Amino acid sequence: MATTGDSLLELSGEVFGHLGRSRRLSVGEAFVTFDGSGIDKRWKVIEVTVGKIRATLAEERKFVNRPRVDLTLAFSPLKGGKSDDVIAMGTQIGVNSFIPFNCSRTVAKLSGKRAGERVERWNEICRQNSGFSKRSNVPVVRDIINFDDLLKLPGFDVKYIFYEDQPEAATSVRIDDGLSVIALVGPEGGFEADEVRTAHEAGFISASLGPFILKADTAALKAAGLIIG
Repeated sequence: MATTGDSLLELSGEVFGHLGRSRRLSVGEAFVTFDGSGIDKRWKVIEVTVGKIRATLAEERKFVNRPRVDLTLAFSPLKGGKSDDVIAMGTQIGVNSFIPFNCSRTVAKLSGKRAGERVERWNEICRQNSGFSKRSNVPVVRDIINFDDLLKLPGFDVKYIFYEDQPEAATSVRIDDGLSVIALVGPEGGFEADEVRTAHEAGFISASLGPFILKADTAALKAAGLIIG
């Protein structure tokens, strides 16, 4: 995508593939772009050629559509495409940032170049799903870190670790608007007891997702839903 002026937009490559081929936009039709800061722009198509769309600016507006809670969802990378699903659906329901971490039972451990490529992919998933969801901000996926380093991160008002052996009911999670929250959800095999104790020492509160054992991707999304409400 390339802007050739304040009121003229030229689209090519992957973006053209979506608008030109999938949506089959034609001259006279409109589409909306956003920049992740709350600025929406409505464009009118003036030309469609092979591999390229040109459009002029029809309307610009400022809007605020942000989640009520500043939630950081920390999750352990999962097998297959399940991590992609957590990022996509977490963005749609209101997660503001994601921190992938490696712990004792992490199966899909990532490091080096492969980790960087995966984080880049996840951030692109955030951008795509923010536009789809009409959010006025785009979540960020941070670099993959180790569990011990995760526990040391500052700046959170409330810190939860969701643990299957926690006897409290899931309904005990209540967060006021505007607070900064971090929620830790374990890998396919769950957290080890020592990890939970270390999290408690770092100020994390244990919470439950209910009486049933959930798959790791389901657990991550339910935890986010409980906190955001």
